[in-house]
Amino acid sequence: NHMISISGDRQLAIIAENANAMFAHLRELIGKIADAADQHSEGSQMISDSATSLSEGAQNQAANIETISASMEELAGSIEQVSGNAASCRSQAERTTKLALAGSQAVGDVIKSMQAIHNSSDQIRDIITIISEITSQTNLLALNAAIEAARAGEHGMGFAVVAEEVRKLANRTSEATASITQLINDSGARIQKGASLSELVGGSLESIVSAAEATAKEITAIATSSESQAVNAAQVKKSLRTVTDTIESMVQQFQL
Repeated sequence: NHMISISGDRQLAIIAENANAMFAHLRELIGKIADAADQHSEGSQMISDSATSLSEGAQNQAANIETISASMEELAGSIEQVSGNAASCRSQAERTTKLALAGSQAVGDVIKSMQAIHNSSDQIRDIITIISEITSQTNLLALNAAIEAARAGEHGMGFAVVAEEVRKLANRTSEATASITQLINDSGARIQKGASLSELVGGSLESIVSAAEATAKEITAIATSSESQAVNAAQVKKSLRTVTDTIESMVQQFQL
């Protein structure tokens, strides 16, 4: 702020004026430099504060992404477990379907066998009917023979004995055929009941087969979806890892 004051010599006065002008310019320049330095200092501080804020934000973001990545990893593990369980259930459903199919076929074979037995029983019943008719005719012939033997008197005694034995045999045959007929009728009723039950079981097994097949398809769809979700989760995890690495690199640059 000092000014040069020279009196007397005109040339020295001019020099003093020039010097004073130069000093004024220097003061102005120094002031501008000081202002620029202050502004630079403030700008540097702002940049530093911004860098610090960005660094802290990046660190927080990286921490959040790490948390998300851990959650995605846990989710991927759960999806893999679901996929494994679905695959196991699918195998079990397939085995159940095969067993139900085998059971249905076995019931079908039983029904066919019962039907064959029923048909055989009908044939046996027809044969017994014929035997019963023959027995009735034999019994009638034995009765007629006994009447003729009685008419012959003593000469027909031997014939009468034979006729009596034939009659007894016919009676026993008639009783036996009646018992057999009753047994066949009872067996036929049981066979018919068993066939009806077998048909019901067969229908139930067919329903089980249909349900098992539908369940297997649904489980297959779940397993396929789980596998796809597991792949997607792995890709997301990989992408998050890339983002985290990038942010960590940025944080290191800010810290430098």
